[in-house]
Amino acid sequence: MAIAGLKDFTAALGADVVIHAMDITASEKKSSWSYIRGILNRYQREGLRTMADVRLSEQRFEESKARKGNKRQEPEKPQGGGLVDLNASYGGAKGLVSGFDGRW
Repeated sequence: MAIAGLKDFTAALGADVVIHAMDITASEKKSSWSYIRGILNRYQREGLRTMADVRLSEQRFEESKARKGNKRQEPEKPQGGGLVDLNASYGGAKGLVSGFDGRW
């Protein structure tokens, strides 16, 4: 069954794309036909027909991972918070309350 599947995928995608999927499988320490078939089915579903298509898809995936990783590593800085000097923010030396010198 696997051999027939490999022949079908090779006819549709080319030997280099099929071999690339097999290399990915080996690098992930997987050895099942279902894993290879899953990769090749995804290639077909996404319209990846050549090694150039596959490499571009992989590059975009890695860039997407890198962007997501950067967002996770840099926690969002809180805006504002803490005490606010309303006197300085609204009216400078005169302030909001006439005669208020900033001391409570």
